[in-house]
Amino acid sequence: MLVMLTAPQGIASVAAALQVLNRPFGFVALLGFIVLTAAAAVQAMIPLRRRVFWGPMATANIGGLVVATVLTLLALPAPYAAWFRVKREAQGIVA
Repeated sequence: MLVMLTAPQGIASVAAALQVLNRPFGFVALLGFIVLTAAAAVQAMIPLRRRVFWGPMATANIGGLVVATVLTLLALPAPYAAWFRVKREAQGIVA
């Protein structure tokens, strides 16, 4: 319940930080936001792991969120770049 109540504050803080620093809300910012929400959900599930009733659900959520986050950060950028035909410029900056 506490995680659900604090999620909108996380969204607001991400938007405020990007606006104050004049940064776009692009793909990379979205990845950062996904890690923020996944980390909060994983931490919320840790105390439930030892419960008889909720333990299996918490363990499944933790495992799924951790693997999905790692795949999102490491495996998703390559297909994204291929799909949108992202090219490197001469200076090494990705366009």
